[in-house]
Amino acid sequence: MNFRIGVGKHDITGPCAQIGFMGMSNDGQTGKGIHGRLFARAFIVDDPASIRLALVVADLAMCTLAGKAAVVRRLASDGNLRSNGAPLYADNNVLVAATHTHSGPGGYSHFLAYNASIYGFNKQNFDIIVEGIVESIRAAHRALRPGRILIARGEVADVGANRSLPAYERNPAAERALYPESVEGEMILLKFVDAEDKVLGTVNWCAVHPTNMGEENRLISGDNKGYAEELMEKYLSRDSGSGGGAEKPIAAFANSCCGDSSPNMKTGRPDGIHDLAHAFEYGQFQFEAARNLAGAAAAELSGPVSFLHRYVDMSRVSIAGTGNRTWPPAMGYGMINGSMEDSRGMGCDQWKEGTTKQNFRPGFCLKLEAIKAVSALAGVKWPQPEEYPDGFADGHAEKAILFPLGLAAYKGVPLAPSVLPLQILKIGSLVIASHPGEMTVMAGRRLKKALAAVFGPGAETIVIAAYANAYSSYTTTREEYAAQHYEGASTLFGPWTLDAYIQEDVRIAQALMAGVPLPAGAAPLEVSEKKLMKTAVYGWPDRTFGELRFGDVAGNVRPVYERGETVKVTFLGGFPNYDPRTGKTYLAVERKPAEGWPRNPEAVYTDADACTFFHWDLASGSSFLTADWAIPEREIPGVYRIRYFGSYKEGLMPRLRPVTGTSPEFQVR
Repeated sequence: MNFRIGVGKHDITGPCAQIGFMGMSNDGQTGKGIHGRLFARAFIVDDPASIRLALVVADLAMCTLAGKAAVVRRLASDGNLRSNGAPLYADNNVLVAATHTHSGPGGYSHFLAYNASIYGFNKQNFDIIVEGIVESIRAAHRALRPGRILIARGEVADVGANRSLPAYERNPAAERALYPESVEGEMILLKFVDAEDKVLGTVNWCAVHPTNMGEENRLISGDNKGYAEELMEKYLSRDSGSGGGAEKPIAAFANSCCGDSSPNMKTGRPDGIHDLAHAFEYGQFQFEAARNLAGAAAAELSGPVSFLHRYVDMSRVSIAGTGNRTWPPAMGYGMINGSMEDSRGMGCDQWKEGTTKQNFRPGFCLKLEAIKAVSALAGVKWPQPEEYPDGFADGHAEKAILFPLGLAAYKGVPLAPSVLPLQILKIGSLVIASHPGEMTVMAGRRLKKALAAVFGPGAETIVIAAYANAYSSYTTTREEYAAQHYEGASTLFGPWTLDAYIQEDVRIAQALMAGVPLPAGAAPLEVSEKKLMKTAVYGWPDRTFGELRFGDVAGNVRPVYERGETVKVTFLGGFPNYDPRTGKTYLAVERKPAEGWPRNPEAVYTDADACTFFHWDLASGSSFLTADWAIPEREIPGVYRIRYFGSYKEGLMPRLRPVTGTSPEFQVR
């Protein structure tokens, strides 16, 4: 069946200096440059009945309610994206999912629980992310053309191992026996081709946790999935003969239910030394699987496009036929030290994973007390246990409550969301169910099984698109929750969270199958930016240094390098956050043509390539920018140079001035 399809891509790399990274909740992990740019990749599908949907995969730790709402508002205000006065792209037919990289700038939520380690909301980053996602959809819309969608599924060589195996093994033995592994190694891939069979792009779902780049990393990175995306896009471009420009194929590596799996189980917690090699390794595994599936994809999706979206107040869902319900958000002591395999957490060793209400012992942790004291001074209102509503503490069952996020508030706004979006998209026999958080492997399997029972033979393939449209931490099975490992302690709405999600998703699936609308759900909380705690905005003027002027080379290059060596060149420049270079680059590796340097040479590599590294350092108020180029083993010998591009602020004037620096030529042989 022919659809109209379109793909688009846009840069969403936010400020790369001094802003805390989102994912590890380590307030010391602030940006100092870029290893790889972050992108939003959009795929639009329009069926013959003119029913369309847009799927976006963004290189982010998670999507947020505020971000999705802002995207939808901007799309609705675009007159080119309307038909008969109505928006073509709205909340119900746009799904925005994150890859879950832990190496991107944070501060883009309107809920303090997810901004706390970044010290608040960062408007610059939020706006860049939103505008980039919007631009990716606009690009995909402009590129709409007749085409087909092919689907394939296979296994990835290695997706890591289960990091909470004792919790996983609490699931019934009969259920575990249905699955060969305690992790999910399947990849499901869609291949978008036009009427001439030209590959426009691919998107796949595979449950791999992008946590190879650990807390020591200070460079923006897409982690293993970002590397896989780069490899796949270069492969598709070579395979299709595409050069640069708008027709270059795109490749998105979306995530699924990897909540309790980790790629670090074999190597140990990231150490800041071997992390990049491990990220490349797991990126390579995913790329190779995607490349093989794209080459083998032959089955074609056919049938109509449909979708249904609804908001649910997850803090008060009654589970039908039982006396069970969900409760306002809370986190337990079992999450205080992170997942242990991937991060250090707060270092409060007296409360480890597995701390429950039954075995909890009071203790003192200086960092925890400091967090509570500082947040209280900043205006966070923390309720005392005697102020909890009736049933709240017992309703969270085994959880020893550490942070009652749904009851605590900053300027009247709860610290975590309760009203969350659930959405199901259907393209022929493919079902994509969004999840506003991260699911453990078995939780995802139960949800897929429940949806399969509703859709029956009409859904040959079911995908759980995790980290989508909003974020609400973890979802575990009831049995895993009882163990109160990191994942269970981070399951916000109590022991019946998964049952509530399954019940409400099944309700949506049944309505979608019947072709009937659902009653309006709960209204999501709209938070004014005036009520947000905000990050400090650095605005000092840039300075020259000694005899160096902006753009001057502060650290020189050798005249000759061998392939496999790394070239390093340092420039005096401007504070990079003044100009994030969205859609551009801070550095360019250029090769000299035989006829000499042209006026505007084409870059061989930019700061979006995995072989380059862009570092920012501050010395005596001056910004020093170092460009590293790890020369690939198969690089073409020749004469090269490295250039730096940026902007600086001079004195107290707000005006930015552009600056460019050029290294001396050097030979690669």
